[in-house]
Amino acid sequence: MEQRVVLYVILMNAAWLTWAALRSRDRMNRPQTIQYGIVLALAVLSLATPQETALFWATVIAGILLVFLPVQLFVIISENRRLTPIAALILPYFWWGRNGEALGEIGVARTFLAQGRIDDAERIIAKWISVPLSHMVRIQLGILIVYSAYIRRDWRSVLERAAPLLAIRDVQIAAARALAELQNPEQAILLLQNTLEKPLPRHLELPWRAAELSVFAAAGDLERINLTAADDGVRCQLLPRGALNYWRGRALLATGNVADAAPYLKMAEQETSEQDPAAAVAVRTVMDEAEEYRRSPVTDGYSVAAHAYIGRRREMAPWLNMFSAGIRTPTISAIVTVVVGIAIVVSLLNLSPGSPELAPYLNVGLWTVGQNQYYRLFTAMFLHSGALHVLLNATVLWMFGRPAERVWGSAGVALVYLASGMGGHLISALWHENAASIGASTGVYGVVALFALTFVRYRTTGLDAFRNRTLRFLGILIILDIALSLTEEQIDTAGHVGGLLVGLALGLLLNRHKHPKP
Repeated sequence: MEQRVVLYVILMNAAWLTWAALRSRDRMNRPQTIQYGIVLALAVLSLATPQETALFWATVIAGILLVFLPVQLFVIISENRRLTPIAALILPYFWWGRNGEALGEIGVARTFLAQGRIDDAERIIAKWISVPLSHMVRIQLGILIVYSAYIRRDWRSVLERAAPLLAIRDVQIAAARALAELQNPEQAILLLQNTLEKPLPRHLELPWRAAELSVFAAAGDLERINLTAADDGVRCQLLPRGALNYWRGRALLATGNVADAAPYLKMAEQETSEQDPAAAVAVRTVMDEAEEYRRSPVTDGYSVAAHAYIGRRREMAPWLNMFSAGIRTPTISAIVTVVVGIAIVVSLLNLSPGSPELAPYLNVGLWTVGQNQYYRLFTAMFLHSGALHVLLNATVLWMFGRPAERVWGSAGVALVYLASGMGGHLISALWHENAASIGASTGVYGVVALFALTFVRYRTTGLDAFRNRTLRFLGILIILDIALSLTEEQIDTAGHVGGLLVGLALGLLLNRHKHPKP
């Protein structure tokens, strides 16, 4: 049974990636499309083969090497740009052929800009600006264009030359910050508003926040800097030390108030001197050239755009919180730790679900409930039938539980997980008179239901496609689970559906009596 579940998971991921690569119609994706297609074909053959031996392991190895490992490493690398050089060694097929050549020359162009050789860098930009490249390489090219225009102190060039790439949010954020530094906060705030058309990925969270504060500082908008720090203090804490005081000082300089700006800049210098000497030098440079940072009065266009941007940011607050790295999720972290820890202890003690030592805590069935052994409804949630069982449950809980906790709160998620887990096991016991069930799946389905209800609670403008895509994905998971239960007797569909229904009911009650935290 566990082998077939592994094959189903590999098949689903390979099918999704193949479909996504084909839809992009990007010639640079052909190598990945072929690889995903090979894994997809192997998974289908393995499912059609009665004896899952060598073919099964060939599929698993191919799935790990060509699907799971590259995709997961790509996610990790996208959240930490310092790993990009390592990515060039680990994931060479992301940059085969033309992509690899372009990425190498973009690195050379950055070196030219750092050396002041702007013309040499511009020749490289002109070479690749109209060439079809993969999404990741286009991001790097767009940021290079923005950097080059910023060095030339030409904000119009930022908008004109980067126009073909301004649909990419990485480039939009870089361009907004460059425009702010080039004394054009009105255009910068419009670019930032475009970045909030859908939730921000985690790797863009801090660059977006830094660009936002930089725009406010360029406009001399100290009030909105302080408002942002008060409304979103958790995320602002992720900024480098001294950053807020630096932008406060810059905002005062933009209004010509050098005397009031000096204390903020002095504090910023002291806060950054230990951790980032280079940043401290930059702050001292601003202090030394304070007179040159005076700006003209802010236009009415900026005020209107900033008001609209703040309104959109507040409207998007639940979605920004949902995927924020700055908001901790202690409940889900604790549950996953306990579930995995118990599984490790059980494995080290060489115990199995059939062991007499675990019998009093496992196997929730109608007879156990009839004998008033209700504690099994709770204990069975933390015990599993094998390594794959606990791995799948912990992964799904981690994926959907953390975003749900960031929106609904720790207490809400804990209540839904425990009530759905025990309620799902109870429904399973009543449904299957002569069967038993264990595992955290019932509680996991309740948390998934709570996650889905976030899209019902917050119908934010412009997120219809994102909401529909996510809910469609969750629906496919549920349908796949039901389909698997028709062929595998060991999958407890009654418990899963029961946990899902309990989670939906509790989520609706929480939504009615206690709004999710903004």
